[in-house]
Amino acid sequence: MKKFSAVLALVTAAGSALAVGPTFTINFDQDSAGNNIASGATISNQYAGWGVAFTPNAFSGGSWATNTDMTATSTDVGGGYTAVHKNVLHSFGGWLSEDGDPSIRVDFATAIDAISMTFVGDTSGVSEVGLYDAGGSFVTSGIVGAGSGDKTVSFTGLSGLGVVRIGAILPGDFFDWVGVDDIRFTYVPAPASLALVGLGGLFAGRRRR
Repeated sequence: MKKFSAVLALVTAAGSALAVGPTFTINFDQDSAGNNIASGATISNQYAGWGVAFTPNAFSGGSWATNTDMTATSTDVGGGYTAVHKNVLHSFGGWLSEDGDPSIRVDFATAIDAISMTFVGDTSGVSEVGLYDAGGSFVTSGIVGAGSGDKTVSFTGLSGLGVVRIGAILPGDFFDWVGVDDIRFTYVPAPASLALVGLGGLFAGRRRR
């Protein structure tokens, strides 16, 4: 009986721990291995260890930029930025060379259940996050308000809406400075993890009888 109880406790504890997928925060100060990211570095695959990849210019044509900047910076910043952010992800390639509205694509290795991020700077009110499934079909989006300072947009319960695998970040437009910081996301638990939760419940039911 003691041995059975020990196994039950172990399975139940493991199931509880895995009921929520792993959560990560991308702050552009350290990469997924904990190495410092220098101000001025180009962001691309620094977070591959967490299953995340960044690419510029998620959209094309019309007013979309072709030179969206992907620089982590703490020096080339505009109004509304405070030093507490350290590095933020740049949204444009320089005031004189900017050629449209910036857009950034973020790809996740598997489905995510929640995501939030902070827009830093002086936005005109068009900063937006669009979420898509692995095939590129739209799922949902959120827009932050105009003004100077920090503005955070959050989504939860995404696994109930669809298989969200792509984030399109639209940080501001041609006329404003907006950086991106603290992208926090949670993966959907793997099927094996969910099965373990169910197994824990099954053992618990047998134990009560």
